[in-house]
Amino acid sequence: MVHKILISALMGAMLFFSAVITPVAFKTLSPDALSRFLRLIFPKLFSIGIVVGLFVTGLLFTEDEACQAIIMLCLTGGFVINRFWLTGKINGFRDKMSEGDKGAEKMFVIAHRASVTIYLGQLIGFLLILMWDTALPY
Repeated sequence: MVHKILISALMGAMLFFSAVITPVAFKTLSPDALSRFLRLIFPKLFSIGIVVGLFVTGLLFTEDEACQAIIMLCLTGGFVINRFWLTGKINGFRDKMSEGDKGAEKMFVIAHRASVTIYLGQLIGFLLILMWDTALPY
């Protein structure tokens, strides 16, 4: 049960950030301030996801829910990829774009799409874990 509360809280944070924080930031901050803000907030969000994800994975293993734990570990891997690989790539391509590098824009779009795809996949995966017990007969 605790794992469901933690997953729900993580999903809530992810959805709140996507639906509220980011759109407000785009509407109210200057481009320079927006860039600084996003470069600070995304790594923190992904780091929180890593910590919560690893904790939930451990809980699921202790509850003899190995299948859910493995899925949770894979979903947590998405935060690791976003935090330690894609975020740096996205920021680097964005910097090159602002310096006038035309080729960087295509790479930025690819890296950003990959990040968003992982993020959406995580939300779907978390929802599946939350529904797991109700979807399987006893």
